[in-house]
Formats: sequence, C-alpha cells, structure tokens
Amino acid sequence: MKNIFVSPIIFLVFFPFLSFSQIQNIEQDIYTMFDEIVGIDNAGINNGIEYKEKYRVANKSHSYFNSPYFLVGTIEYDGELYFNLNMKYNLHEQEIILKVKSRNSSEVRIKLFKDKIKSFTIGGHRFVKISSIDSNIDNIFGFYEVTYSDPLFSLLIKHKKSKKDLHQNGIMFVEYVNAKNEYIILFKGNYKEIKSKKDIIYLFPNLKEMINNVYKKKKSLRRTNYNQFLTELLQELKLTMLK
Repeated sequence: MKNIFVSPIIFLVFFPFLSFSQIQNIEQDIYTMFDEIVGIDNAGINNGIEYKEKYRVANKSHSYFNSPYFLVGTIEYDGELYFNLNMKYNLHEQEIILKVKSRNSSEVRIKLFKDKIKSFTIGGHRFVKISSIDSNIDNIFGFYEVTYSDPLFSLLIKHKKSKKDLHQNGIMFVEYVNAKNEYIILFKGNYKEIKSKKDIIYLFPNLKEMINNVYKKKKSLRRTNYNQFLTELLQELKLTMLK
C-alpha cells in the first residue's frame, strides 16, 4: 500500500546476504501485515460495490477463470498493492470479485471498479490491463494473462467465456462455455492480435521460412495447446534473432 514504503536499499545495507527475490518477499510480508493491522474494511481495496450472481447456472458450469471458488491473489488497485486476497475473475463479465469481511465480521462479495485495476495475479497467473489507448487498436482492451514475457516480445491471452440461455420447466438457467481466446503479441511497443500464421509472418517477415518449419514440426502441439505452441515458437524466434 502506498501508505508504507520500504526501500530494498535499506535491506541491502543491513542484510547484504539477502537476494533481491528474498527482499521482495519481505516487502510483501510487511504490506500484508499492515493490511491485517489496519483491517480490510478500512483499506482502499474495499472501494467497490456488492456483487451477487445474476443467473441460475446449469450443468455445473461457471463463469470464472480456472475455478468457481475463490483463489488467493494479489492486485494493484487505485495505485496500491494488496496481497493474499480471496479473488475470483469473472470471464464473461470481465470483472474482479473479492470476498472481504465487513465491520460486523460477515463475509461480503464486492465487485471492483475496473478503471482502478492496473494488474493482478490469481492462482499464480499474472494479468495486466490494456486499454485501447495503450494498444492503439479499438478491439484490443481488457485483462490479458501474460503467459510469456521477454525483453524482445511478450505473449498475452484474453480468456473468454460465453453463456447460453436454457429453459427448464418454465425456469431460465444459463450455461457458461469456453469461448475462443484472444492471443496478442507485444513487439517493439506494438500490440498485434494473432489469428493465424500470417499474423506472425507479418511481424517477422525475415523469418518466414523458420516460422513455416515450426508450424510443420509442431502441428500436433498447435492443435492441442495453442498457448504452449506460441510460447515455443517465440522462444525459437528469439534464439534465431539473437544469433
């Protein structure tokens, strides 16, 4: 939280044997301890509106990322960092839901304001928010998982779910199903949506032959795990570009 600032330099002076990752963990513990002392009901992260499920859900489906249950996460919200939160990420509505305790100790679910969210991690998966101003492309905006990050380029995925309306005995239910994910490559400060091999060749025209070879060599992986395929393709592109 921005109410506390702990400089890594201080730790390096007094504890020179610590690595930078250890220092980051210590900082996180301090932030978490401060949140526990202050109380979540007094923290800025409580700045949201109460959330309730809108629909009866059929066939044990759900609208959330990875799990219908709350997962442990971290979020940068309104310029502050918060750790060890109970979070859900609603893919259909593109909303972040928190479970917090109110002043009377009852549990409350709140929906955060999207314009205040900069990034978050949930269940070990890191997401960043991209605006259409950042991307300079109207259809590239929202929350994207960073699945591969390198100084040369990054791979990002926008996970999606759609809903189908069902009627049973005069009662309406919805079923959530996985929708087609959106894949983005960030290269030289520009975002490019990847829909086919042509989009990758557009980014790396001098490596067309190598890209074609990877597509042939990893055909099975491309069909079963497109994210892993793109990650391995970018890794091979990097090795070639650094030669």
